[in-house]
Amino acid sequence: ELASRIAANFRQILGLESQYHDAEQERARMQDVLARNDVQLFTLLSKVKQELGLPMSDLSERRTPLKESGIDEISVDVDLRQLSVDKLSSFLEKVEDPANKGMVKVLKLKVKTRFDNPELLDVSMKVATYKPASPTTPAGGPG
Repeated sequence: ELASRIAANFRQILGLESQYHDAEQERARMQDVLARNDVQLFTLLSKVKQELGLPMSDLSERRTPLKESGIDEISVDVDLRQLSVDKLSSFLEKVEDPANKGMVKVLKLKVKTRFDNPELLDVSMKVATYKPASPTTPAGGPG
């Protein structure tokens, strides 16, 4: 009986070792993708707004270290007013385009119907991308 328990534990350890190696490979792949992330969020959002004929508003990027990850989140708050559903859909598709390798995401999306025209929307969103932590950003993040 002891031998069978030891054998079962050993098989479990081998299975866990395999899972660990798979996770390590995935982590290394994601770090490589992250290191090659050349998305400039401000430029991307400005280009999409211009392509869709949307009014330009002030955009400002924020860089926030993700605690103890060695990764920075670069985010921009975007406000769009008097937007049709079609324009909103096109905007979201262009921002989260597969060409960006999944590195641009809409993290928050708040949509309100306008009182003066129920066909139009006012939209607020937070768009983000991720990059390796900058040398000036502490790896552990703030406090």
